[in-house]
This record gives sequence, C-alpha cells and structure tokens, in this order.
Amino acid sequence: MTTDSEFVDEPLLEEYATKLSTLYYDGVGVVAALVISPQIDVHNYLSAMRVVPGEGVDGQYPGKQWWKGKLMTGRQVSAINAEVLDALEIPFDVSGDNLIIRGIDLSSFAPGDTLRIGDALLTVTPTAHLPCSKLARRTSMTKKKALEAGRLRGIFLDAREPAVVYLGDAVERLVISEV
Repeated sequence: MTTDSEFVDEPLLEEYATKLSTLYYDGVGVVAALVISPQIDVHNYLSAMRVVPGEGVDGQYPGKQWWKGKLMTGRQVSAINAEVLDALEIPFDVSGDNLIIRGIDLSSFAPGDTLRIGDALLTVTPTAHLPCSKLARRTSMTKKKALEAGRLRGIFLDAREPAVVYLGDAVERLVISEV
C-alpha cells in the first residue's frame, strides 16, 4: 500500500522542476531565518544562534549529528536557500535546516569554501546534504524528489570559531587569494 509520503505527483514534480530551474539569486546574501531543533521534530525560530566548531548550533539536540545510527562529522550546521523553500511552498521551519539564506546560491559552494555570516566564519563541509525520509514525511515525496535534483537541499557548514549569527546578517562568500 502506498502512503501519501511515498506518492509522487508527476505533473506537480514537473512544475517544481520548472520553478527550481528558474530560481534567481541576486548575489546579496542575507539570513532570512534561523531555526533550531532542541529535540527531534521540533523546530523553533530564533533571532540569534551561537555556532560552535565541531559541535554545531548551541542548544540543538545531540542526535542532529547522527545519521542512521552513526555519528557523522560534517553535519554541524545546515543551510538551505529560502528561494528553494519558497518555490516548493515549504515553510522555513519545516525543513529542519538551521540557516535559511536568501540571495546567494548555496549550490555554487564547494567543500572548503568559506562564508562570512555577520561576524561568523563557516566552512562548507564535504558531507552531502541530501533530502531524507523525514523531509518527505513533513512535506511530500514529490517535494523530496524535486530537491534531489542538483544540490538544492543545501549545504552543511562548520564554524571556524565560536560566534553568534543574527537574523538579517549579511552572507558573503570569501575569496581566499593563493599567493
């Protein structure tokens, strides 16, 4: 028996694919929302969050660092584009990501790239941020499938030093010169 979370609406999937293929980023990044998960399946909006190297977001439940029963490095802070969530009509607190970023295309970042968010420096980890069954359960299998194309699910980051990120902070990609 197929449940709603397993059903894929093909016409809607095509509509989402069209929307996602035409996303526009103006190149001026800003933190559109900050979300913390103090316990499983609880997502709260914040006006500020403290990020800690190797640990992630202060106050986040420890299980956020685990995947299929194994502690996973590289999953400290998660980020997704507001434009992607808007296109799929997913409220910011539903995806479970900590940073909802508007204006700068997160799929263009590679592992090792650095973002400055306000005063915080965060580095993109090599861990792939893939859509999971929880996302399908919270939204639909159709939306999960739409996110599977490309790197639209977002990225994982690790803080370089303890810092506080604020709602509305500017987000910029740092270019490090190899001299």
